[in-house]
Amino acid sequence: MRKNYSEGRTMSLDSVVIQNASLKQTVREVFEGYKGMKPSMKKFVFKAPFHPFYFRWARFTEILERQQRSPQPAPATYSQLLHDLLLEELQKDMTEVELLLANKSITYRRLWAIFQPGERAVSTKDGVHEFFVINYCDYKESHMEIHAKYVDWDGTSFGYANKTLRVDKFAGTRHIAELEVFPASFHPLKKELELQAIARGKKFQTLGLGHQHKAYDGLVKYTVGRRKVTKSMKGRIVLDKVAYMRETGKDTELVALTAGAIMPDIDVGDYEHVRPAQISAQTMINALEGDIQFDKVASKIKARRSLNRKSQDLTDDQLMLCSATVHGFFLELNRWAKFEVESVKDIEWDDEVFSTLLLPEGYKTLMLSFVHGQEGNMPQTKELEQSRGLGLNILLAGRPGTGKSFTVEAVAEHTRRPLYRLSAAELGENAKAVEERLQMVLELSEKWDAILLLEDCDGFLQDRAIVGVALRLFDFYKGLMFLTSNHPEAIDSAMQSRINLRLNYPDLNASFRENIWKQLIWSLGQANTLSNDDFAKLRAIEMNGRQIKNVAKFAVLFATREREAFCMQHIELVLEATHNGLSS
Repeated sequence: MRKNYSEGRTMSLDSVVIQNASLKQTVREVFEGYKGMKPSMKKFVFKAPFHPFYFRWARFTEILERQQRSPQPAPATYSQLLHDLLLEELQKDMTEVELLLANKSITYRRLWAIFQPGERAVSTKDGVHEFFVINYCDYKESHMEIHAKYVDWDGTSFGYANKTLRVDKFAGTRHIAELEVFPASFHPLKKELELQAIARGKKFQTLGLGHQHKAYDGLVKYTVGRRKVTKSMKGRIVLDKVAYMRETGKDTELVALTAGAIMPDIDVGDYEHVRPAQISAQTMINALEGDIQFDKVASKIKARRSLNRKSQDLTDDQLMLCSATVHGFFLELNRWAKFEVESVKDIEWDDEVFSTLLLPEGYKTLMLSFVHGQEGNMPQTKELEQSRGLGLNILLAGRPGTGKSFTVEAVAEHTRRPLYRLSAAELGENAKAVEERLQMVLELSEKWDAILLLEDCDGFLQDRAIVGVALRLFDFYKGLMFLTSNHPEAIDSAMQSRINLRLNYPDLNASFRENIWKQLIWSLGQANTLSNDDFAKLRAIEMNGRQIKNVAKFAVLFATREREAFCMQHIELVLEATHNGLSS
């Protein structure tokens, strides 16, 4: 052993050096499951405050008692010496922690004692309970960090990922179950939460495989620049972990789902003059062996080879540790985001939306013949990657509010495909930026079998440099793309030649406007609330489809907030405020 003088000249135990072969074997047995005790180590050096022995004290005592019953006295003799020495150091901790735990409380100073490596901890954030396996804890200036592991998916494999949790510094004592993170054994609803976590883990497995088009209603987490945003949102999403990591640069590093993977490197070395605070024990060992880089590379290769690629192989314990979030693309936001597993749902498709779409006669039949024809005539050859002109480009031309974008929404709903929509302005202002963004958009649209909607493409397709980039990329695009334009005559002639189908949307006449009013009022749950005379008045107002939709929506919302039965008066109030009343 080595002793130092601490403040007040009191002698304190600095470290314990174990060289005896029998005692080294005993210590290996005590810390079975931990990593870092290599066969090549000539001695074990444990530094104060000896927390690993605290967590394995019962095991150490059992081994000692077994050795004392053995006819071989030597192992028990050496073990007893170490046991007595460490008991003197740990007795105060043991007594104080035992008294605190009797009341299910803890102090900040003794907080480390409840976070035993290998045990499960529970953390609650945004109402979601998550389980983690404790690796080790570390005091910082204003808080304690709990380093833990959970099960995640990197797009091809399941494995353990690292997570750093924290408990802020506090005075006095606190009930353990009130901490930001605490051992799961102290949670009053432990069994119930475990069953919920296992069910969520099974869903996480299913959602992680491949890319999936889903409905979502819950918290969405994404970044805008350096700002992190959390919002409650509802809409359609595409789950795709591989694309998420590629486009955001946020990789998920995993290690194999083995029992040893959840345990830390034990705080032990074989060189007593370097403290763990200066360099980690494992790094110290590697440095002495001269193989730091080799070990890092070898461990990564070994971890990748042994990662779990079969979702059905996860145990209940591993399912319980599965991430509570999945990654993908929020189609309404055009952003990569994180989603709560429990808020992801199957899509409830609206099979009526296409049939209620109001278009000039023959438009719907013509459009569907092109769409379904493109789906069925894709060549299945090895040269598909190099094939050109396999995509379908449909231009919808007309003034704002004539139903162009709604048409594409209806087609996507009818064909049950994701709708990836963006305005030309979102692609960038110069050819280089447009090429990078457009290539990514086209690749994802193909991968997801999405319908791509490029809105307001007029200005975008006038610039010759940008048109050149777009033409080259469009030639190799094998998906379905809709373009909308308010001024189709402004589109470059070279681009016009790539259009497979152009549909012109006329201004709405009175009959179309009346039908739009009726459909919107019905879709807003207010059927039979307006008379024929009311609709006759509304059809006479010169408005486009988007304006009609906004007025109808705000009128119903106004009636709901006022707790009144919806009627024509509410529409008139909104029209008065936004369109100078019925006279307009």
